[in-house]
Amino acid sequence: MSKQKTKKKEKSITCLNCSKKFYVTPAQAKKRKFCSRDCSIAYSKKTKEDNFLEEKKKEVAQYIKDNSQKIEEKISEKRCTEDINDRKFRPLFFYLTLLFFFVFLLYYQQELFKLKINEIESVYDSEEVFNKYGKHKKQNSEFIRYEEKLKEKEKEIRAIQEKLDDVMQKHRLIKARIDREEHIRGDIENLNGEMGEEENVNLGDINLEILNLINKERVGSGLNELVYSKLVENIAARHCDDMIHNEYVEHSNFEEFAQEELGDDYIEIGEILANNFNNSEEILDSWLESASHRDVIFYDKWNKIGISSVVQNNGTYLISVCFLRD
Repeated sequence: MSKQKTKKKEKSITCLNCSKKFYVTPAQAKKRKFCSRDCSIAYSKKTKEDNFLEEKKKEVAQYIKDNSQKIEEKISEKRCTEDINDRKFRPLFFYLTLLFFFVFLLYYQQELFKLKINEIESVYDSEEVFNKYGKHKKQNSEFIRYEEKLKEKEKEIRAIQEKLDDVMQKHRLIKARIDREEHIRGDIENLNGEMGEEENVNLGDINLEILNLINKERVGSGLNELVYSKLVENIAARHCDDMIHNEYVEHSNFEEFAQEELGDDYIEIGEILANNFNNSEEILDSWLESASHRDVIFYDKWNKIGISSVVQNNGTYLISVCFLRD
């Protein structure tokens, strides 16, 4: 035997709080008025607030009924004070408008009087005015010509001043270069005197400049000034000749030449190279931009230096600078 399930009839109810429809059984329809517990809690809160507001409204209405006469008296008093103030300021405003009107009339009459006087002068004194204007016009034209001449002279003076400034700048540069070369020569002579007859040094211009620049940078960094050595120069010269002959630019055979020249009479030796440069300052800038070259230049244990430079076929220099700690 088969059993058939009979569905109970459900009734739709709208929630009092959120106005949503939900379905319940006829037995629950009498009791349930909300779709959920949250809606019932929210509705109870709303009813409490509404009841509180209605009570306050009733209290305010009762207060107004009880004190209506006092409120009307205060309103009437305020209106009376405003009317009194208006009555006080009305005549003052009237007198001020009258005064402004009279001042305007006087100003207008004065302007009309001036216009009439100008018309009379233009009619009766036209020739005298013309003569005066012609004289002033001539004087103005002469003054304008004089100003133009002054401006031209000022332009010429400025051009001459610019030329003089250029010449003085060139003179300063030449003087500074001469002073620097004399200073370098004096340093080299002092070095030659310190090293004696066995290590008498005769360097080229670029070698002198590089020596002076390196010592200047070291002294500026608080390090010792390097002494020029002919033996160290021989190591740099042999390495330069080998690089030119075998067409390479590396530090590969550098230590062999140092061993042959010095033997075991040194503690440390280092070298930096420069290729395809024409200016000593550019060479130093390129070395200072490289961290490895800076480490060699600013090593605080060096005490001697030797420099060799060779002019290549393209007119640039190949330079080797050797540093020694003995």
